[in-house]
Amino acid sequence: MFRWAHYRGEQTVTIKLIIADDQVVIRAGLARLLKDEDVKIVAEAVTGNEAVSKTRKLKPDVLLMDVMMKDLDGLDALEKIRKAVPQTKVIMMSAHDNPTYLARAVALGAETFLLKDAPAKEFLTTIKRVARGESLAGDTRTTKMKAFLDTRPDPKADEVPLTKREYQILRHLAHGLSNREIAKSLDISIETVKEHVQKHPAEDGRGRPYRSGGVGREAGLGLKPGRTGRGASQSSGTGAAGDPSQTVSGGSRSPFATSVSGPKRTPAPSWVS
Repeated sequence: MFRWAHYRGEQTVTIKLIIADDQVVIRAGLARLLKDEDVKIVAEAVTGNEAVSKTRKLKPDVLLMDVMMKDLDGLDALEKIRKAVPQTKVIMMSAHDNPTYLARAVALGAETFLLKDAPAKEFLTTIKRVARGESLAGDTRTTKMKAFLDTRPDPKADEVPLTKREYQILRHLAHGLSNREIAKSLDISIETVKEHVQKHPAEDGRGRPYRSGGVGREAGLGLKPGRTGRGASQSSGTGAAGDPSQTVSGGSRSPFATSVSGPKRTPAPSWVS
C-alpha cells in the first residue's frame, strides 16, 4: 500500500520497495539511483529464501528481484511470493538476455522483466508505473512473450493437427517451463497439462512428447529431442545449452531466440558505477 509523504509542501506517494540481488554493487547502485525519488527501500535480500521471507513480513508495493539468486533462484522465489503475497508486484531482472527466463517470469506472474543494462530512467519509470498499476506501453518484449505463449498461428496455414490449448502448452514447453508452471500460466490443472503432453508421442518413441522433434519441429519451434529449454538458473545444471533458442533443428526459431553461442550476458549497468 502506498504511503503519503510531504515533499516541498506537496503530497507525494512513497512506494515501498524491496531489492533482492546477491551482488552488493547492484543493490548499492539501485539505492543511489532511488535516493532522491519517491521510493523507500524497506529491505534488501541476498538470497531467494530471504526475498520470500522479507516480502511476506513487510508486504512491499514492489519487489525488484534478480533471476540468479543464492539457495533459491529468483523464479522459484517469484512463484512462492505470488502465492503468499499476491498484492506485491514483482519485477524480475537479469544480466542475461535469455528467453527462457522471460517466459518463466511471465508465466509465474511477474509484472515485467528488465535487463540490468537498461538505462537508469527505465528502472525508475518501471518501478513507479508498476506500483501504480499503469500500463507499460514500451515493454514490447514482455508483451510479445505473453502473446507468443497464449496464441497460435492461423490453423489453416498450419500442418500440425493441434488445438489452441495444445499449441499453447507446446510453446510453453519450448521455452523450458515445467508442467506446474504451465498449469499456473494457463490457469488449468497439472493433470490437464500432462494429458495434453501425453497425447502426442515423440518422434523417437522414447516417451518425450512435445519436447522432442516431430510435433515441435513441424510447429515451427525447432526442438531437438530431449532438450527441455530450462535456463541456467536450474539445479539440473543444463546451463545455456538448455535455452530453447539454442536448439534449432529446422523450421523457424522463436522470436526470442538468442545467439547459438549461448544466452547473451548484458554489459554492466552504467548506474552501478
